[in-house]
Amino acid sequence: YATRSTDGGITWSEPRAVVATASSERHPALVLTSAGSLVLLYLVDESGSGAYRIHRATSPNGNEWTPGDRIDLGWASPGEVNPSAVIDSAGRIVLAYHRLGGPSYVAESEDDGLTWTTDQVPVSDGNAALPRLAFRASDDLYVVTYQVNRGGGQMDLWSRTSRDPGTGYEMNACLMHPPLPSRTAGPFSCGCWQSRSSSILDGCSRSFFLPALTGSSDTRICPELSCIPLRSVLSPG
Repeated sequence: YATRSTDGGITWSEPRAVVATASSERHPALVLTSAGSLVLLYLVDESGSGAYRIHRATSPNGNEWTPGDRIDLGWASPGEVNPSAVIDSAGRIVLAYHRLGGPSYVAESEDDGLTWTTDQVPVSDGNAALPRLAFRASDDLYVVTYQVNRGGGQMDLWSRTSRDPGTGYEMNACLMHPPLPSRTAGPFSCGCWQSRSSSILDGCSRSFFLPALTGSSDTRICPELSCIPLRSVLSPG
Protein backbone atom coordinates (compact mmCIF):
# COMPACT_ATOMS: atom_id res chain seq x y z
CA TYR A 1 0.00 0.00 0.00
CA ALA A 2 0.98 3.66 -0.39
CA THR A 3 -0.12 6.71 1.56
CA ARG A 4 0.66 10.39 0.94
CA SER A 5 1.16 13.50 3.06
CA THR A 6 1.11 17.11 1.83
CA ASP A 7 1.73 18.78 5.19
CA GLY A 8 5.11 17.44 6.25
CA GLY A 9 3.78 14.18 7.64
CA ILE A 10 1.19 15.64 10.02
CA THR A 11 -1.73 13.99 8.24
CA TRP A 12 -1.83 11.14 5.74
CA SER A 13 -4.18 10.00 2.99
CA GLU A 14 -6.07 6.75 3.04
CA PRO A 15 -3.77 3.90 1.99
CA ARG A 16 -4.09 2.84 -1.64
CA ALA A 17 -3.11 -0.58 -2.88
CA VAL A 18 -0.03 -0.49 -5.09
CA VAL A 19 -0.29 -4.20 -5.83
CA ALA A 20 -2.47 -6.65 -3.93
CA THR A 21 -2.55 -10.22 -5.18
CA ALA A 22 -2.04 -13.61 -3.56
CA SER A 23 1.69 -13.56 -4.40
CA SER A 24 2.95 -12.21 -1.06
CA GLU A 25 4.23 -8.82 -2.24
CA ARG A 26 6.32 -7.18 0.47
CA HIS A 27 9.46 -5.36 1.56
CA PRO A 28 8.94 -2.17 -0.51
CA ALA A 29 11.77 0.21 -1.46
CA LEU A 30 10.51 3.57 -2.74
CA VAL A 31 12.54 6.17 -4.67
CA LEU A 32 11.74 9.51 -6.31
CA THR A 33 13.42 9.75 -9.71
CA SER A 34 15.09 12.86 -11.12
CA ALA A 35 12.08 13.23 -13.46
CA GLY A 36 9.72 13.40 -10.48
CA SER A 37 8.07 9.99 -10.82
CA LEU A 38 7.98 7.30 -8.15
CA VAL A 39 9.50 3.84 -8.52
CA LEU A 40 8.66 1.09 -6.04
CA LEU A 41 10.73 -2.09 -5.86
CA TYR A 42 9.37 -5.03 -3.87
CA LEU A 43 9.77 -8.78 -3.60
CA VAL A 44 7.18 -11.25 -4.88
CA ASP A 45 6.83 -14.96 -4.22
CA GLU A 46 6.02 -15.92 -7.79
CA SER A 47 5.20 -19.56 -7.13
CA GLY A 48 3.83 -19.46 -3.60
CA SER A 49 6.67 -21.70 -2.44
CA GLY A 50 9.58 -19.30 -1.99
CA ALA A 51 10.43 -18.43 -5.62
CA TYR A 52 11.26 -14.83 -4.74
CA ARG A 53 11.94 -12.17 -7.34
CA ILE A 54 12.04 -8.37 -7.21
CA HIS A 55 9.33 -6.53 -9.13
CA ARG A 56 8.81 -2.86 -10.03
CA ALA A 57 5.81 -0.53 -9.92
CA THR A 58 5.65 3.12 -11.00
CA SER A 59 3.49 6.15 -10.25
CA PRO A 60 3.44 9.78 -11.45
CA ASN A 61 1.98 11.07 -8.16
CA GLY A 62 1.69 8.35 -5.51
CA ASN A 63 -2.04 7.89 -6.15
CA GLU A 64 -2.20 5.82 -9.32
CA TRP A 65 0.22 2.91 -9.58
CA THR A 66 1.18 0.69 -12.49
CA PRO A 67 2.62 -2.66 -11.40
CA GLY A 68 5.30 -4.03 -13.66
CA ASP A 69 7.04 -7.32 -14.23
CA ARG A 70 10.06 -8.67 -12.38
CA ILE A 71 13.32 -6.84 -12.90
CA ASP A 72 16.16 -8.78 -14.52
CA LEU A 73 19.23 -8.84 -12.27
CA GLY A 74 20.97 -11.61 -14.20
CA TRP A 75 20.04 -14.61 -12.07
CA ALA A 76 18.75 -17.77 -13.75
CA SER A 77 17.07 -19.04 -10.58
CA PRO A 78 14.89 -17.12 -8.10
CA GLY A 79 16.12 -15.90 -4.74
CA GLU A 80 16.41 -12.07 -4.78
CA VAL A 81 14.83 -10.50 -1.70
CA ASN A 82 14.75 -7.42 0.53
CA PRO A 83 15.49 -4.53 -1.87
CA SER A 84 16.87 -1.18 -0.69
CA ALA A 85 17.31 1.64 -3.21
CA VAL A 86 18.62 5.21 -3.56
CA ILE A 87 18.90 7.79 -6.32
CA ASP A 88 22.48 9.00 -6.83
CA SER A 89 23.88 12.27 -8.23
CA ALA A 90 23.74 10.94 -11.79
CA GLY A 91 20.04 10.13 -11.45
CA ARG A 92 20.65 6.38 -11.41
CA ILE A 93 18.71 4.03 -9.17
CA VAL A 94 21.20 2.02 -7.14
CA LEU A 95 19.71 -1.14 -5.66
CA ALA A 96 21.02 -3.35 -2.88
CA TYR A 97 19.42 -6.76 -2.44
CA HIS A 98 20.06 -10.12 -0.82
CA ARG A 99 20.31 -13.51 -2.52
CA LEU A 100 18.82 -16.07 -0.15
CA GLY A 101 21.51 -18.15 1.49
CA GLY A 102 24.32 -15.98 0.13
CA PRO A 103 25.78 -12.47 -0.09
CA SER A 104 24.07 -9.18 -0.77
CA TYR A 105 24.61 -7.47 -4.13
CA VAL A 106 24.14 -4.12 -5.87
CA ALA A 107 22.76 -3.27 -9.30
CA GLU A 108 22.23 0.01 -11.15
CA SER A 109 19.57 1.34 -13.50
CA GLU A 110 19.83 4.40 -15.75
CA ASP A 111 16.25 4.23 -17.06
CA ASP A 112 14.16 4.44 -13.88
CA GLY A 113 14.31 0.71 -13.22
CA LEU A 114 13.37 -0.69 -16.63
CA THR A 115 16.75 -2.34 -17.15
CA TRP A 116 19.54 -3.15 -14.71
CA THR A 117 23.20 -4.04 -14.67
CA THR A 118 23.61 -7.80 -14.36
CA ASP A 119 27.24 -8.18 -13.28
CA GLN A 120 26.09 -8.95 -9.71
CA VAL A 121 28.56 -6.88 -7.70
CA PRO A 122 28.74 -8.29 -4.12
CA VAL A 123 28.79 -6.01 -1.10
CA SER A 124 29.67 -8.82 1.31
CA ASP A 125 32.01 -11.79 1.36
CA GLY A 126 29.53 -14.30 2.74
CA ASN A 127 25.91 -14.55 3.81
CA ALA A 128 24.59 -11.04 4.45
CA ALA A 129 20.88 -10.40 4.89
CA LEU A 130 18.66 -7.31 4.86
CA PRO A 131 21.02 -4.81 3.18
CA ARG A 132 20.26 -1.12 3.69
CA LEU A 133 21.73 1.44 1.32
CA ALA A 134 22.39 5.17 1.83
CA PHE A 135 23.88 7.78 -0.50
CA ARG A 136 25.43 11.16 0.34
CA ALA A 137 25.53 13.53 -2.61
CA SER A 138 28.09 15.95 -1.13
CA ASP A 139 30.94 13.47 -1.70
CA ASP A 140 29.23 10.64 -3.66
CA LEU A 141 29.55 8.25 -0.74
CA TYR A 142 27.53 5.03 -0.71
CA VAL A 143 27.11 3.19 2.61
CA VAL A 144 25.50 -0.22 2.84
CA THR A 145 24.70 -1.99 6.09
CA TYR A 146 23.64 -5.62 6.46
CA GLN A 147 23.02 -8.38 8.97
CA VAL A 148 25.23 -11.42 9.54
CA ASN A 149 24.07 -14.40 11.59
CA ARG A 150 26.99 -15.50 13.76
CA GLY A 151 25.09 -18.43 15.28
CA GLY A 152 23.37 -19.05 18.57
CA GLY A 153 20.61 -16.62 17.68
CA GLN A 154 23.07 -13.69 17.64
CA MET A 155 23.10 -11.13 14.82
CA ASP A 156 25.87 -8.71 13.85
CA LEU A 157 25.50 -5.55 11.78
CA TRP A 158 28.23 -4.57 9.35
CA SER A 159 28.83 -1.60 7.12
CA ARG A 160 30.76 -1.09 3.89
CA THR A 161 31.40 2.00 1.79
CA SER A 162 32.02 2.75 -1.87
CA ARG A 163 32.57 5.72 -4.18
CA ASP A 164 31.42 3.67 -7.18
CA PRO A 165 28.70 1.08 -6.52
CA GLY A 166 29.64 -0.83 -9.66
CA THR A 167 33.18 -1.66 -8.53
CA GLY A 168 32.72 -3.08 -5.05
CA TYR A 169 32.65 -2.06 -1.41
CA GLU A 170 35.30 -1.75 1.29
CA MET A 171 34.84 -3.43 4.66
CA ASN A 172 34.43 -0.91 7.43
CA ALA A 173 32.81 -1.55 10.77
CA CYS A 174 30.81 -4.04 12.78
CA LEU A 175 27.61 -2.35 13.85
CA MET A 176 25.03 -5.08 14.58
CA HIS A 177 20.93 -6.35 12.21
CA PRO A 178 20.07 -3.89 9.27
CA PRO A 179 19.67 -0.10 9.35
CA LEU A 180 17.79 1.94 6.80
CA PRO A 181 19.70 5.01 5.56
CA SER A 182 18.59 8.65 5.61
CA ARG A 183 20.27 11.94 6.45
CA THR A 184 20.72 14.20 9.46
CA ALA A 185 21.73 17.84 9.79
CA GLY A 186 24.96 17.22 11.69
CA PRO A 187 28.29 15.63 10.70
CA PHE A 188 27.46 12.18 11.99
CA SER A 189 25.60 9.02 11.21
CA CYS A 190 22.90 7.52 13.38
CA GLY A 191 21.87 3.89 13.80
CA CYS A 192 18.66 2.58 15.32
CA TRP A 193 18.15 -1.04 16.23
CA GLN A 194 16.32 -3.42 18.51
CA SER A 195 18.25 -5.18 21.25
CA ARG A 196 17.13 -8.62 22.32
CA SER A 197 17.40 -9.79 25.90
CA SER A 198 15.64 -13.14 26.33
CA SER A 199 12.28 -12.55 24.63
CA ILE A 200 12.27 -8.78 25.14
CA LEU A 201 13.03 -6.29 22.32
CA ASP A 202 14.18 -2.85 23.42
CA GLY A 203 14.68 0.18 21.20
CA CYS A 204 18.25 1.58 21.00
CA SER A 205 20.00 4.29 19.06
CA ARG A 206 23.48 5.74 18.81
CA SER A 207 25.17 8.55 16.91
CA PHE A 208 28.69 8.09 15.63
CA PHE A 209 31.10 10.07 13.50
CA LEU A 210 31.74 8.71 10.01
CA PRO A 211 35.38 7.80 10.77
CA ALA A 212 33.93 5.05 12.94
CA LEU A 213 32.60 3.55 9.71
CA THR A 214 35.62 4.14 7.50
CA GLY A 215 38.52 3.09 9.75
CA SER A 216 40.55 -0.01 8.99
CA SER A 217 39.71 -1.68 12.30
CA ASP A 218 36.29 -3.06 13.19
CA THR A 219 34.13 -0.87 15.40
CA ARG A 220 31.12 -2.27 17.18
CA ILE A 221 28.35 0.32 17.34
CA CYS A 222 25.69 -1.75 19.06
CA PRO A 223 27.02 -2.85 22.48
CA GLU A 224 24.38 -5.51 23.11
CA LEU A 225 24.85 -9.21 22.38
CA SER A 226 22.20 -9.31 19.67
CA CYS A 227 20.86 -6.31 17.79
CA ILE A 228 18.26 -5.91 15.08
CA PRO A 229 18.90 -2.80 12.95
CA LEU A 230 15.89 -0.67 12.13
CA ARG A 231 17.29 2.48 10.55
CA SER A 232 20.60 4.19 9.82
CA VAL A 233 21.03 7.84 8.97
CA LEU A 234 23.82 9.34 6.90
CA SER A 235 24.48 13.05 7.33
CA PRO A 236 25.06 15.36 4.33
CA GLY A 237 28.21 16.88 5.86
